[in-house]
Amino acid sequence: KLAIKAACEDMRLIHDVCTVYGCQQSDIMMNCNKFFAAKNSLTSQNKALTDQVISLLVKCCAYQPGDKHVVIRSEENGTSFIKGIDEACKQFPEMANKSILVQGPTYIVGMVQQDIADKLAKEINAAFEPPNAQSKKEYDEQV
Repeated sequence: KLAIKAACEDMRLIHDVCTVYGCQQSDIMMNCNKFFAAKNSLTSQNKALTDQVISLLVKCCAYQPGDKHVVIRSEENGTSFIKGIDEACKQFPEMANKSILVQGPTYIVGMVQQDIADKLAKEINAAFEPPNAQSKKEYDEQV
């Protein structure tokens, strides 16, 4: 009885896949392979285009006056900027004495000059210090 139920569920799944892909049962694997190949190709293209965008952003900052640049982006995920900014800055010697921050809705990523990094680190640490950290620090010093 369980085997019949499992076989029926398998047939229903195969029928649903054929409906979604618009193909016959014998063409399912060919379509799956085609879709995954296209997905992989588009993922590679997307990565290359994202790297190119990051490189162009850094290039614009490298040749613009001023040594501090903030770029506002709308992407929700800033993961591509984490390594991308570092790699792009290495391509432009002009960025050696400049700072660039990329700010998105949920992230800030960048490369900054050492004196700016020291100042920002203090401000960031203060901003993220728990509200009761000062009293805990005072308590620890007394004990």
